[in-house]
Amino acid sequence: MSSGGEIHPYPFSLQEGDPLDDALEIEEQDLPSASDVANIFLGGLLLLASLAACYFAATIVLPIILAFVLMLVLQPVMRQLSRLRIPRGIAAVLVLVAFF
Repeated sequence: MSSGGEIHPYPFSLQEGDPLDDALEIEEQDLPSASDVANIFLGGLLLLASLAACYFAATIVLPIILAFVLMLVLQPVMRQLSRLRIPRGIAAVLVLVAFF
């Protein structure tokens, strides 16, 4: 221990320029800090939570996406039927019966 009330991190005293002191400093620099490990752990938790949210949201999101795609595919047919002066409701029924 040092005499000035300063606590040294090692239980033995090291002289200035001691190779053991240099080795210990290099070893300390190589270790990740606790905050780095915590950030990696929290990032993993965020990834798992995001995947779980996507899994549970799939029952809601997939029908919406399917409806949007069907609207895009069937819109040209509906437009042609409206140009022929067929009412929109009847045109929708005709498209559903024709394609499904």
